[in-house]
Amino acid sequence: MYEIGIIGASGHGKVVSDLAETCGYEVVFYDDAYPNKKYLEHWPIKGTFQALINVKNECRIAIVAIGDNAIRSKLCNLLDKYGFNVPVLIHPTAVISKYAVINNGTVIFANVVINAFAQIGKGCIINTGAIIEHDCYLGDAVHLSPNVALGGGSKIDDTS
Repeated sequence: MYEIGIIGASGHGKVVSDLAETCGYEVVFYDDAYPNKKYLEHWPIKGTFQALINVKNECRIAIVAIGDNAIRSKLCNLLDKYGFNVPVLIHPTAVISKYAVINNGTVIFANVVINAFAQIGKGCIINTGAIIEHDCYLGDAVHLSPNVALGGGSKIDDTS
């Protein structure tokens, strides 16, 4: 089991941490409310974002779990800059075409469908039950709410 540093210890952090555990990771949080906040539910908060940067040789895998699109995009870019492995987290019930392209830092929750030749940017949130049909384009840091359905060829530019 690999440790994943999750940046952002609030509501979205809870669902991302649950997804990360489902994907086989051991969850550790980094949040700038530390040291005033030391846990999110039962998950420990080890330090601030800067603390994560300082221990990047120990915790090489990280993802941003912040709902604000602009902040999520900025922190995803910083993780790239510092050489972190920023995975795509995909719930096992999601159905993803082998022809879809999904960039790092994106989280895909339960019962999502992403069809052929869809392109998903970096740091996106694809919430529970969303459907992205063929040839759709989502830029970086796009957030789709639960049960959203995008028809074929839809385009949403970067929201950062």
